[in-house]
Amino acid sequence: MPDREISVCFENIKVHNRLVRPSVGGCIEKALPCLPEIRLEHSQNSFSISFSALEYGEYERVHYFYRMDGFDSYWIDAGNNREAYYANLPSGKYRFKVRITDNDRNTVLAENSIPVVVKSSLWLSWWALGLYAGFFGFVLWGLLRMRRQISDEKRAREREMMEKIQEKKVNEMNMNFFANISHEFRTPLTMISGPVTQLRQSESVSEEDRRMLNIVQRNIRRMLRLVNQLLDFNKMENDTLRLQVRKVDIISQLRDLADIFRVTAEEKGIAFKAYGLEDSLEVWTDDDKLDKICFNLLSNAIKFTKKGYVRIGITGKPGENFPLTCSQRRTRWRISPLKRVIRIRGGSRLR
Repeated sequence: MPDREISVCFENIKVHNRLVRPSVGGCIEKALPCLPEIRLEHSQNSFSISFSALEYGEYERVHYFYRMDGFDSYWIDAGNNREAYYANLPSGKYRFKVRITDNDRNTVLAENSIPVVVKSSLWLSWWALGLYAGFFGFVLWGLLRMRRQISDEKRAREREMMEKIQEKKVNEMNMNFFANISHEFRTPLTMISGPVTQLRQSESVSEEDRRMLNIVQRNIRRMLRLVNQLLDFNKMENDTLRLQVRKVDIISQLRDLADIFRVTAEEKGIAFKAYGLEDSLEVWTDDDKLDKICFNLLSNAIKFTKKGYVRIGITGKPGENFPLTCSQRRTRWRISPLKRVIRIRGGSRLR
C-alpha cells in the first residue's frame, strides 16, 4: 500500500432495515459523515451502520474491524464487509468504533467512532423506577403493618385468654367459698330441726303453737334446700344442672307455702286468701324449681301490697296447661314461665 493517509467514513444507518435520514428530533439530525450523536428509542434497538474507507484504489487491500464500546468485549473482524448489525441492543450510552488495517491485519491504517444512545423503555425510565420503588415501599409498609396487627391481635387473644383463666380461678374460689359457707349453714340448721321436730310431737304444745312450729319446720327445710342449691352452684356454672322431674302433689306444696306467707301477711295487716287448694293434684314437675317460682311470686305480692289482700289459687283440668294465679287488690299475675315447668298430663311424664 502506498504511504499515504486513509480515513474511515460512516455512511448510513438503517433501523429495522429502513434507511434513516437526518431530521430535527429524529435519530440523527445531521448526515452520518458529520458524526452526529445517534439517538434511538427503545423500540429502535435493532439497527445497522455502514462505513467505508476513503481510498477506493486500495479497496481490495483494506480490512475492517468494528466494536461497540460498552457492549462488545472485543473487536469484530468484518473482513471486506462494510456494515455492522446489532439486534436488541440494551438501553445505554455506547460508542461505535471502526478501524481499518492492511491485509496482514497488523498495521492500523485508520480509526473513527460515533456516539450511540439507546433510550430506556417507559417502564425502565426514572419516573417508572420511582413509581416501582414507591409501590414496593407501600407493599412493604402494608406487610409490616399487617404483621404488627397480627402480632397485636395475638397478644390481645393471649391477654383475653389470661383474663378468662383468671376469671375462672376467681369463680372457682367463689364456688369453694359458697360450698364452705353452705356446709357451715347446714350444721346449725340440722341441729335446730331436731328440737323443733320434738316440740311438734310433744302433747303439751297447743294447736296454735304446733301450727307455728310447723311453719318453722317448713322454713328450716326450705333453708336446707337453699343450702343444697349453693352446693349445686358448681353444677350450674358447668351447665350440668338439670330438672329433677318426679310426681308431686302440687296442691300440698302450695298449701305449705300459703301457710308460711299467711303469718307474714297477717303481720303486715294484709288479708291472705287461697282458693283451689282443698283437694290433691299430682303432676310431673321439679318440685324445687316450682317451689322457687311460687315462693318468689308470693314474696313479691306481699312485699308490694301496702294494704288490701293477697290471693293465691290454681285452676285447670287434666290434660291441659293451667295457670297459677296470684293477685292483690289492684294487680294480678299469671305465671307464664310455669308452663315450661309443670303440666297436667293424665299421668304421663313431661318432656
